[in-house]
Amino acid sequence: MVVLLCFFLAGCLSVVGFVWSVKWGTFGDLPVEQDLRKIENAQASLVYSEDGRILGKYFIQERSNIKYEDLSPDLVHALVATEDARFFEHDGVDYRAWGRVLVKTVILGQRSAGGGSTLTQQLAKNLFPRDGYGKLDLAASKIKEVLIARQIESIYSKEEIINLYLNTVPFGDNSYGIRTAARKFFSKEPKELSLQESAVLIGMLKANYYYNPRVFPERSKERRDVVISQMEKYGYLNAQQEDSLQQLPLEIKYRSTGENEGLATYFREQLKFEVKDILDSINQHLEAKDRYDLNRDGLKIHTTLNYRMQELAEEAMREHMSDLQKSFDAHWKGKKPWARHPEVFERAKRNSNRYKELKARNASKEEIEEAFNTPVSMEILTHEFKREKLVMTPNDSLSHFLHFLNMGMIAMEPRSGEVKVYIGGIDHRYLKINHAKDSYKRQVGSTIKPLVYATALDQGAKACNYYPAAKQYYLEDPKKGWLLAKLPSTEDLEEGEEVEMPDLEDAWAPGNADGKYEGLYSMKGALTNSVNTVSVQVEMEAGLVTVGDYLEEFGLSGIERDNEDRVPPSTVLGTPEVSIQEMVNAYAVLANGGYKVRPRYLTKIVDGLGNVIYEQAPAERGERVIKQSTDHQILAMMQNVVNNGTGGRLRYVYGLRNDLAGKTGTTQSNTDGWFMAMTPRLVVGTWVGNDEPAIRWRSTRLGQGANTALPVFGKFMQKLNKESAFRQITHSRFPSLTHYELQAMNCEDWIEEPETKSFNDVLKDIFKSDPIKKQERIQKREEKREPREPKDFRKHKRKKNRKKFFEKIFG
Repeated sequence: MVVLLCFFLAGCLSVVGFVWSVKWGTFGDLPVEQDLRKIENAQASLVYSEDGRILGKYFIQERSNIKYEDLSPDLVHALVATEDARFFEHDGVDYRAWGRVLVKTVILGQRSAGGGSTLTQQLAKNLFPRDGYGKLDLAASKIKEVLIARQIESIYSKEEIINLYLNTVPFGDNSYGIRTAARKFFSKEPKELSLQESAVLIGMLKANYYYNPRVFPERSKERRDVVISQMEKYGYLNAQQEDSLQQLPLEIKYRSTGENEGLATYFREQLKFEVKDILDSINQHLEAKDRYDLNRDGLKIHTTLNYRMQELAEEAMREHMSDLQKSFDAHWKGKKPWARHPEVFERAKRNSNRYKELKARNASKEEIEEAFNTPVSMEILTHEFKREKLVMTPNDSLSHFLHFLNMGMIAMEPRSGEVKVYIGGIDHRYLKINHAKDSYKRQVGSTIKPLVYATALDQGAKACNYYPAAKQYYLEDPKKGWLLAKLPSTEDLEEGEEVEMPDLEDAWAPGNADGKYEGLYSMKGALTNSVNTVSVQVEMEAGLVTVGDYLEEFGLSGIERDNEDRVPPSTVLGTPEVSIQEMVNAYAVLANGGYKVRPRYLTKIVDGLGNVIYEQAPAERGERVIKQSTDHQILAMMQNVVNNGTGGRLRYVYGLRNDLAGKTGTTQSNTDGWFMAMTPRLVVGTWVGNDEPAIRWRSTRLGQGANTALPVFGKFMQKLNKESAFRQITHSRFPSLTHYELQAMNCEDWIEEPETKSFNDVLKDIFKSDPIKKQERIQKREEKREPREPKDFRKHKRKKNRKKFFEKIFG
C-alpha cells in the first residue's frame, strides 16, 4: 500500500513538474498578456472600384475579419451546439468533457466519444500552432493550450472569443474566417446567412475538405443535418424545425475570388505590381515591424474602375469573342493556321511549363516527344468560354490554345484621365498575357490616321483640299528622304513616241484596301473612307519630321525615325507598334479639346486602421497639342467615319444613335484588328488578334477591324444605353462646329475629276479668305481685349476724376 501511495505521489509530482516546465518555457515560450491583447490575423487586401464594390483580393490566406454584432445568431448557436455546448459556462477548460474523454475514449476505447477541447482551446491552437509531433510534444502542446485558454478567458468576453475564433478558423478552399467563407460559398455576408447555410459552414469545421459543399455535396448535407440535430438537442430548435430544415436540399452560390476569378483579373494582376512598388518605397522609411505587406495587412486599394461598366464590357467581350472564334475556326476548317510557320508551334511547346519541367529533369528529346503525345486528363477552356475536363495529348492542348483569338480593351474618361474599363484578355486562368499593359504593343493600322491628319490640319492644311486617289510611287533619296516619283504624262505623246520612265524597281507604292484609285478625295473624305494613297500625300504635305514630333506629343512612344529625324512614310498606314493605353491617351487629346491628360487608375491606398498611406492627385489638364479649330474639324471627320464610313456598322448593325466618333484599323495580312471609339465622355480602344502574328485571317472582309474589334465596342455601348446610370456618357454631345469651321469643311468627300475653273474663279480663290484663319484672328483679338468695365461704373469713375481735377486747381 505504501509503495502504491509512493508511486501515486511520484506520478502527481511528475505531472505537476511537467506542467510547471511547460509554464516556465521548457517547450517554448508562452504568450504574455500583452501578446494576447493584440491578437491580429493576416487579412487579405481588397481592391475597390470607384463605386465602392470589391473587385478582388490579394492574399496568401484569404481572410477578412468581422465584428461579433455582424454575425448571424444562428451561426453562433450552431457553433456552440456543435463544438462546445457548455461554452458560456466554463472558464476556458471543460472538466466534464475531460472526464468523458477519460472514461469513454481512454478507458472504454470509444473513438466517437468526441474530444475535450473547448472553443477557447481551439482558438489557442489556431493562434499558436503546435511545434512538435512526438508524444511528449503533444502533451506539452495540450497543456499550453489549456494555459493560453485560461489567459484568453481572463482578457476577453465570451462574445469576443467567438468572434476571434470565427475570424481565425479555416473553412476550406483557402478561405479563412467566417466572412470569407460566407462570401465564397453563399455570396452573402455572415449576418445574412440562413440557419441551414450557417449549419453547412459550421459543419465544415470538423474536416473542411471532407465536408466541402462544392466538392462533396452529399457529405456536406449529412454533416449539415448533424449540426441541425445538435441545435435541437441543446434547445436552439424544436423537433419540428429540425425535421423541416433537414428536408431542405443543399444549395450553394459559390463565388471564388482568386487571382483568376471575378472581374478585371488582368487589371488586378497589373495593379498588384504597381502597389508592391509603392509599398516598397514607403517601407524604406519604416522599421521592420511597421512595414506593410500587401498579402497580410488588409489594405484597401481604391481605383477608378467602374464596377458595372467593367461588368458590361466583359459581357460584350465574351459575347463577341465567342462568335468570332467560331467564325475563325470555320474559316480555317480544321486546318492549322501556322502550317507555313512550324516554328510557331515549336516555340509554344518550348514555352510550356510541361516542357520546362521535363528539361529540368534532363529528359531526352525522345522522352519529351513521348510525353507530349501521351493522352492525359486536363482542364481546358472551350471556345464558348467554358471549362471542360478532357483526356487529350499535350500536343493537342497546345494546338487548341494556339487557335484562340485574344483581345484587349481600355475605356477612359478623357477629361480626368480616369480609366473606367480595363480588359487584358479573354481568360486569365489559361491565357496569361495582358494585352492592355503598356509593354504589349502591336501595329495600329489606320487608327493612327486621325493623328496624322490632325498634324496636317494644325500645320495649315485644309479639310477641303483635294488629292488624287491614284496610286503614287515614292523613292527614297539618301539626302532628301522619301520623294514622290514624277511620272511623265503620256497624253500628248504622238504615235510611236517613247518617254523615259524613272526606275521604279525600288519604289514604294501603297495601295488602297478597296482597290479603287479613281477621282479625287478631299482630306475629310479620305479619312472617312480610309484611303491609303491620299493619307500618304497628306502625311508628306505635313512633313515626315513634323508628323513624328506630333505623334510623340500625342503620347505615342517608340516611333521609328531615320538619321534626319524623319518617320517612314508608311507610318500613316499604321506600321508603328503602340500599346492600347497609348492609343487611348492620344485619342483622349482629340476628345479633350486638344489637351493632354494623364491616365489614372489608382487613387489611394488605406491601411487597416483607416490611414491613407498613398494618394494620387487627380490629373490636371496637360499641355495643348493641337489648336481648337483643328480638334473640332478632326472630331467632325471622325464622326463622319461612323456616320458614312468604315465605322458605319455602329449605326446600321448595332443601332447606336449616340454622338460617336471613331476609326477602324487593320494591319498587313489582317494580323491585327483595331477600333478606336470616342464619345464626349469616354474614349475606348479595342484590339483583337492572335499572340502569334503568323496566325491570322486570310480574308480582309473577316479580318478587318470593323469585323473583329468594332463589335466589342458596339455591344458595350448597347449595354450602356440600357442603363440610366450612364446617361451622362450616353447622352453627351460633341461641341458644334462654328460658322467658320462649317465653311472650311463644306465640300464633297469625293469628286470624279478636278473642277474646271474660269480665270475669275481662280482670282477669287487667290483672294478668298481662309475661314479657319479668320476664326483664329477673331479669337486672338478677343483674348487680347481687356474686359470692359460696367457702364455705370465708368460714369462714376469719370465724375470722380473730374472732381479730382477741380480739387487740384482750386484746392
